[in-house]
Amino acid sequence: MNAARAAIVAAVLMMGVWANLNPDVIDDWIEAEIAEPTDESFDLVELQSDEQWLVLMVQFPDRAFSQNKAESILLGEGSATSYIEQMSGGASTLMVTMYGDVWTAPQSEGHWGADSSDERDIGATALVEEACKAMLEGQDLSKWDFNGDGVIDRLLILHSGRAQETGGGANTLWSHMSWLDEPLSFDDWSVNHYTIASLDSGIGTVVHEMLHQMGALDLYDVHSVLPSSNWNGLGDWDIMASGNWNGNGNIPALPGSATLELIGAHRSTAVDPLVGGSFEMSPISAGGRPLSIELAPGETLWVTFRGDAGFDAALPGHGILVEHQDENNGNSFDNLVNTDPDTAWVKIIEADGDAALERGRDTGSPGDVFSEGGVFGDSGMIIRDNR
Repeated sequence: MNAARAAIVAAVLMMGVWANLNPDVIDDWIEAEIAEPTDESFDLVELQSDEQWLVLMVQFPDRAFSQNKAESILLGEGSATSYIEQMSGGASTLMVTMYGDVWTAPQSEGHWGADSSDERDIGATALVEEACKAMLEGQDLSKWDFNGDGVIDRLLILHSGRAQETGGGANTLWSHMSWLDEPLSFDDWSVNHYTIASLDSGIGTVVHEMLHQMGALDLYDVHSVLPSSNWNGLGDWDIMASGNWNGNGNIPALPGSATLELIGAHRSTAVDPLVGGSFEMSPISAGGRPLSIELAPGETLWVTFRGDAGFDAALPGHGILVEHQDENNGNSFDNLVNTDPDTAWVKIIEADGDAALERGRDTGSPGDVFSEGGVFGDSGMIIRDNR
């Protein structure tokens, strides 16, 4: 689908949208339990035009670190650098500093990555702390303190061990982003949070965890202890769901429009539903801009052209993807926003109406996107707000 055809699609999609954005057509959706307002981002800083990252290289006594592998993940074509540029529409550049020499941990990976009966990776925090103390003491860390508050805003620890998320075993580390219980102080700066990943993780998982440091949230049904539906969130359409595994983890999906807005990419064009209009759209992977339509306070419809090139090449399908976001739902503070489709922070309006994503039947399909002639609004698929 080229830009000209997308313009036709967008025009059809916009017809009559406003007629459906009113309480008269609301189903009896389950009410969301809205969390009390909190500083959900803690000290996180959103996407920067100059994305400077501090990378610490860690190896284990029985498994050497591969500098070439690290560079292939972070630098060059098809790497995290390419991803950030494409994700931002060329507005952001990833600058990686692989700091100092490779640090060798005093124990094998099993010492740090062992799981207990109720906790994963019981030694992960200690590994991060020891690596930072060994490598950052007495160093000038100002480059990675973006807003001058003394907190290091971008820290990635790449290690040579196996990745538990790819089947490495219970004594290996699961890639993650987290906060330290007690910040580490280094002269004028502190390390409050970190991202850690394996050289075996692949670019998709590494970037997924990096985006958490920009404020991105998990958009699958993550570690919920509350009763919820078994569903797949945004599935393979979004790197913050299962899209980090697209192309065997080498061609991760770009973030959905709700995530792009959350992390400060600000690539959308606002549409007044009272006015409507015809819009020529280009694939977001080629610098295109999503459309945003406000349904209600905190509730937005995102309309995005997901093409078949760049990091979107391995998507389940290609066409116009519609996301329904309700920021009144979920608990952003605890990264529990998509635990139930009835009270989702964001979900896909599946064009074929089969609700397969919502019912956990698939992780995305070609039928999820609107193609030429597809319609939502009063003369097509009805979009209901949550009020």
